Amino acid sequence: MILDYANDLPFSAMDVSLAYASKHRDTLAKLLAVIDKSIAWFNDGSHRDEAINILAKEMKSKRDPVARSYDYFRKIDYFAPGNEVSRARLQNLVNEMKALGDIKGDIAFERIVMPGLSRLVE
Repeated sequence: MILDYANDLPFSAMDVSLAYASKHRDTLAKLLAVIDKSIAWFNDGSHRDEAINILAKEMKSKRDPVARSYDYFRKIDYFAPGNEVSRARLQNLVNEMKALGDIKGDIAFERIVMPGLSRLVE
């Protein structure tokens, strides 16, 4: 199970360059609002059957494995429900990346989380 290996790491993320975000802040804010609304719909249990039906149809897959995936994604809170970015989860990710040799040093989170579009939380 993924939580056995990736406990307390951020699962979902989106990224754009700071230069792009600075020039297109309004567009990104609108995009994030739509994504937040979509995630809220996905996470609302009353939409479970409809979400599974849509996913199975679009993926051209059988309903049962799609239903298991849907339930699992909901169980582990795969999709971030808003614009808050956990400082602790980011630090866990940095620690794992350093352990793997993917990066050498720490990252200043304030440099990668853009105020107004996302917010660092403890």
